[in-house]
Amino acid sequence: MSEVSPKITPMMQQYVEIKRSLGAGTLLFYRLGDFYELFNEDAEIGSRILGITLTHRGDAPMAGIPYHAAESYINKLLKANFKIAICDQVGVPKPGKLVKRILSRILTPGTVISDQQIEAKHNSYLLAIHLSKLGLAAAWIEVSTGEFQVAFSREPDRLIPVLSALSAAEIILSENEQKDWAAHDTRLTESLQNLAKRSALTTLPDFRFDRTSCHSLICNTLEVHTLEGFGIIGELEQVIGPAGALLSYVAENLRNDHQELTTIKIYSLNDTMILDDATINSLELFRSSHFTRDGSLIDAIDRTITAAGARLLEQFFLFPLLNIEEIKKRQRCVSGFLENLLICEKLKQALRGTYDLSRILTRLKNRLKNPRELGAVRTTINSLSPIKKLLGEIRSSEIQTINDCISLFPELQKLLSDALFDELPIDLSTGGYIKDGYNAELDRLRDIHVHCKEWI
Repeated sequence: MSEVSPKITPMMQQYVEIKRSLGAGTLLFYRLGDFYELFNEDAEIGSRILGITLTHRGDAPMAGIPYHAAESYINKLLKANFKIAICDQVGVPKPGKLVKRILSRILTPGTVISDQQIEAKHNSYLLAIHLSKLGLAAAWIEVSTGEFQVAFSREPDRLIPVLSALSAAEIILSENEQKDWAAHDTRLTESLQNLAKRSALTTLPDFRFDRTSCHSLICNTLEVHTLEGFGIIGELEQVIGPAGALLSYVAENLRNDHQELTTIKIYSLNDTMILDDATINSLELFRSSHFTRDGSLIDAIDRTITAAGARLLEQFFLFPLLNIEEIKKRQRCVSGFLENLLICEKLKQALRGTYDLSRILTRLKNRLKNPRELGAVRTTINSLSPIKKLLGEIRSSEIQTINDCISLFPELQKLLSDALFDELPIDLSTGGYIKDGYNAELDRLRDIHVHCKEWI
């Protein structure tokens, strides 16, 4: 442990050591009892941006927020492109003893997964890029859903509009990446610089993009021995560095392996129409001339019922298909629904009983365990049977192909229905979410807790 001044208390010594382990621009939320405290320069920044009172602990500036209200404060800091490290207490406080604390997660604009920190109807991408003599390689991930894609082009000018259309919440570069851009064409350099300016920017040491170590990391994450099965061979191996850097950055910030990742998809520039910023803006696809969603084209036609549906519609807008057969398949799906409007209305009602499963499952896998989220999974599974039945009444081979992909998960449905109360708490630690009679040992312990005075 580094030497520190003897005037620093053990608690502040612990704070300093944790703070030193963080990168620049990261604010440390340090749990003290019922508050997250910020110290020194972090406290001054927090006081200014959050409008909270600046006090002092000894000679150190200090500002705090109630831990149960932290989400709203965190959102403000994320929108200002700050990173927030959450340091929680993991030991039981004892008089005269220093409580053990650990970094439980680091929140950045591109790695948030809480529903209070991301827009339900909008994708939030984390993007990594690398420009070499061979071309431009990129990888992007939607951490809240597990969508993971890579792309490579020998003509960077063709790929840059695609990356720009993603509107990434955060972009990752190697520490010397921007310096290397200067060796390329001036117009290309300006395009990349403009792309980088639009998002929160994070630089990582060059070794984090090392292809050998990144290949091992990707294979371990996807539980495969080689990436050839995903089509990553030949010149496409250029994407391995950015993709591996993404995964290591996400794991580092979530303090957890990205368990929900099962595949990596190659984005092909030949499959969709490329829309540059000028086209997107002039057509007012997502923002009107008043720079708001109101009045835009997507606002005019978005009648989706679910958040996942809204995000999919956004993807359809960003990347219009070029493959005629795929376009016709979509048209036949639309025709199938238009010819069965009564069934469509019933489907809308059924879909209103579903929740955003992809994001819920990501949160559950990454230790943001909220019993009410399990209730949402149960409710959604209960809605699948009527949805599947309604789809089965439409005579369309394309729609039936979709319907065949819907599983009903009867065992999980029974487990959640048998185990969980109808009304569930938000906080796992409060208890009260497992039904009486589901587990004999739990019933026995509950009985002791309720009748402990009688036992004594």
